Amino acid sequence: IQMKISIVTATYNRASTIVRTISSVRSQTYDNLQLVIIDGGSTDKTFDIVSKLSIEYKLLTLVKERDILPKYQSKKGKGNQLWKGLYCSKGTIVLYCDSDLKNFDVRMLYGLIGPLLTTPVKFIKGFYERPLVISDTIQKSNEGGRVTELCARPMLNLLYPELGGFVQPLGGEYGGYRDILENVEYMTGYGVEVNMLIDILEKFGLKKM
Repeated sequence: IQMKISIVTATYNRASTIVRTISSVRSQTYDNLQLVIIDGGSTDKTFDIVSKLSIEYKLLTLVKERDILPKYQSKKGKGNQLWKGLYCSKGTIVLYCDSDLKNFDVRMLYGLIGPLLTTPVKFIKGFYERPLVISDTIQKSNEGGRVTELCARPMLNLLYPELGGFVQPLGGEYGGYRDILENVEYMTGYGVEVNMLIDILEKFGLKKM
């Protein structure tokens, strides 16, 4: 594959999970894959950990949100980190993934890349099993994501039924071609994922999703 792919990961106090994310991406063999870590002002050791790893992993780009286009406000939530991460990326395809997943595996990204390379789809959103965890104990294997099931999906089904097929509309593993992502609005708060779905639907149509 000659096409360059970028992975953008927003971080904020993720010292306990960020190593797994980076290590999993490093384990693959695709030399054109760029990993962008954009830090939103962590107060733990997240930035120091990633700084050390970036010395070993040449395809890792580490930036602070406040240093990217500083004339725009920083610390405005995940959405701000995502669009600034897009600005720092170089890939024709740009994928986003969360930095707080305890069981992150690079195969989650392969599952997104495949359809983008082999179908007319230009934007894709992943889903995966989300167990219900109470007091560090897995109670049920498929009952996590209560906000998604009780609020987000019912609201989308009511107002935008075309988007009903997206199983985890609030999930952080998604992406698409740069020409799509550069032409949608990134909300500054934590409604960025749902807003992006709606914006892409209205501008590019469901067949591209």
